[in-house]
Amino acid sequence: LNTLTTLIAENHDLAINFTQKLSDVYRYILQNREKELVTLTDEVGFVQDYLYLLKMRYPDNLNAEFRIKPEFMRTHIAPLTIQILVENCIKHNIVSKANPLTIEVYVENGNSIVVKNNLQPKKAIEKSTQTGLENIRKRYEYLGNKQIEIISTIHHFMVAVPLIEVSFEREGIL
Repeated sequence: LNTLTTLIAENHDLAINFTQKLSDVYRYILQNREKELVTLTDEVGFVQDYLYLLKMRYPDNLNAEFRIKPEFMRTHIAPLTIQILVENCIKHNIVSKANPLTIEVYVENGNSIVVKNNLQPKKAIEKSTQTGLENIRKRYEYLGNKQIEIISTIHHFMVAVPLIEVSFEREGIL
């Protein structure tokens, strides 16, 4: 909302666009938070709206790249999973002109969606509830004993989350 307040004073048209995206993000959260699964198409669209809002705050300091082939967009994922992972990237890493943060979202081996960022940890990390990755882990165990994979190297941090194929028996949970 601080970003919106600034935009209202500086650029009326941009403030309107920001408000529309904020509304889209909020609507998605309200409509999907109780669902077990959403399509990757819906989740990626939501995360792109969310990143639009973040780019207003970090215009030249945050880069996001999506590399997902169309055939994977019909698979499913637990709602808000990618958003939580993107939020963690920003929360735990420096995002500045001197150290831009790059987030990549892609499908690996046709069975996992990966969120990867260049690793540049903040010296003083914001207060963390330590629940983001653990909640994702528990949701995927509940959805069929699926395991998420967390990989940290010197240069990158990655989380791979299983994509879920939905059979007609599971359609009722969407």
